[in-house]
Amino acid sequence: MRIAIVKPDWQIRGGFELVVDRLVGHMRRAGHRVDIIGFDAWRVDHRPFGVRIDDEMWSRSPWFFGYLGQWEKCRALRLDRADLVVSTQPPSFGVEHPRHLSLFFHHLRPFYDLSPYVVRAGMVEPEMHELAAAAIRRLDDAAMSGVGHVLAGGESVAERLVSFNGRRSEVSLFHAGPLSGVSIAEATRGDPTHVLCVSRHDFPKRTELFVHADRLMPELNSVAVGVGGRLGRVRQLDRVLDGDVPEVIADEQLWLNDPPWVDPSSIGDRRGPTSNLSFETHVGGDRLGELYAHAHCLVAPALLEDYGLTVLEAMKVGIPVVVCRDGGHLLHFVEHERNGLIVEPTGKAIAEAARRIANDPGLREELGDAARETATAYTWERALHEFDLGIEAVMS
Repeated sequence: MRIAIVKPDWQIRGGFELVVDRLVGHMRRAGHRVDIIGFDAWRVDHRPFGVRIDDEMWSRSPWFFGYLGQWEKCRALRLDRADLVVSTQPPSFGVEHPRHLSLFFHHLRPFYDLSPYVVRAGMVEPEMHELAAAAIRRLDDAAMSGVGHVLAGGESVAERLVSFNGRRSEVSLFHAGPLSGVSIAEATRGDPTHVLCVSRHDFPKRTELFVHADRLMPELNSVAVGVGGRLGRVRQLDRVLDGDVPEVIADEQLWLNDPPWVDPSSIGDRRGPTSNLSFETHVGGDRLGELYAHAHCLVAPALLEDYGLTVLEAMKVGIPVVVCRDGGHLLHFVEHERNGLIVEPTGKAIAEAARRIANDPGLREELGDAARETATAYTWERALHEFDLGIEAVMS
């Protein structure tokens, strides 16, 4: 069977790209011919739907106009030679094909569940954003009506499809397994040396809260792993929060904002004199396994997370996880005081949870053992079976 996978190219190699790699390998091993149909998501014509948008207007609403351009690119694709089309990130589900499976992890979220947050952060003009969101949703609803079957990347995504698109039928779940390599899979817990956060530094991952938490637990070392558009800003915050940092701080002001871009290289590896936090960017293989294996716990402070692959990686090694009560799908993984801790989205609450785990080896072991047990349910054997069922639903 000829299968076309439609995927916008965002010039990154994140978790979703690794998921697609796994699925491509699976389909090719099954004897299918698989073609990746992509385009540069950052480079689209400034004439969406034939309307010329000047550069100034485009710069004021890049999400909106960029999405229109991407949507039009997807709609124009002709995939008649494919027996099956698998769409991935938005707006690739706009492709037209009679046998269309959508591997759906998220909408363009600033126009959906994150809409009130980008307004409060000052990233958009409220009235214009409301109109733009309505337009995007109309486009998406029209495209979604042509999708034969949807594989929702977790329970939270399926719930959003119902609440925003009314999509209740022809939807099943896809639970990706951990993406760690052999080095992590074989890692065993060692003597803990640090509190760990593995996350992109982007809105609304809220790694700023991890920086604040670090200042409130000076007896513990912390490590933040990841890159992202806010890396420079987060490193700058690490230098600013020196000296006596109050336990109660306007936590939302740390992350719910539209901060000026800061070049990470201008900060370098420098950190403030009271900082116990070190940053590592492109980490993988043995080093990532080592960081997981020697962590007191993993902190995942994200708001309304779609899924949480790094949480699964930590759990697989037997590391307790600290998440926030508004963490979205992370709460499907973490049960409070069974395999991790669920706390308020504040630096103080995160620091108290991490310190509690670090200071109680028995609790750390108890939570870690339960975390490893939880992770056993999320295997790639299960994920690939769910994917195959989605294909069968479209082709039947």
